[in-house]
Amino acid sequence: MNKFGIVSLVAAVALAGGMTVLPASPAFAQSGSRICGWTAATPTGATGLLYEIRVDASNSTETCSKVIDAFWSKIQSDSKLKALTWVKQNRAPCENAGSQFLSANSPQDMCVPMQAQTAYIVTKTTASNSTTYNVVQ
Repeated sequence: MNKFGIVSLVAAVALAGGMTVLPASPAFAQSGSRICGWTAATPTGATGLLYEIRVDASNSTETCSKVIDAFWSKIQSDSKLKALTWVKQNRAPCENAGSQFLSANSPQDMCVPMQAQTAYIVTKTTASNSTTYNVVQ
């Protein structure tokens, strides 16, 4: 991710009034994808502030660290998010992170419905057995 992309991501997750999201568009995971960000169990399922990286990118470790820090800042600035118990996803395999979001419309390899180098709010609702992937803008 270039400097502009990191700045855009940090700006997006640091919005004082909350996050603006767009519905995810269909995408397909590629080998070498990993998840960076945070996940948490909720009373109704699970939520995550997540970003898919390609591990073969020369700056993937640095990008992942920046994304994790930016998302953590957002979590700490929102009382509802701060109340949850968060687990860091630091270059986690898509299947490991995806086990929390497995549902009727979400495979365990959660990178399949995600697009690389894109920030998402992912929400699983246990009652409806569904998962939503919303792009953070």
